[in-house]
Amino acid sequence: MKKDDAIVFDKEEVDLIKSMENDEWKTVSDSKKRKKEWVAVARGSLKKNKRVNIRLPEDDVIAVKKIAKIENTPYQTLLGSFVHMGIERRKRMYE
Repeated sequence: MKKDDAIVFDKEEVDLIKSMENDEWKTVSDSKKRKKEWVAVARGSLKKNKRVNIRLPEDDVIAVKKIAKIENTPYQTLLGSFVHMGIERRKRMYE
């Protein structure tokens, strides 16, 4: 590999690689179930979005904005993800 072709990782990627090398990752007991949930979330994010307006308690909006800042994601995207995950869980209750 030439020097110019070297893979460059950002800080977050370097931290993840180090944590994997240090065996800090643990398999979850319900990995198949968790994978299914996240696959559904990913598929849902690829579908066409419909704009809706909702009213939320101010404290909830503040909390979501704080979480979004920590996760470095737009708060609207995070809200949409929360709504989608909640709907998927509720749908499974009635299946």
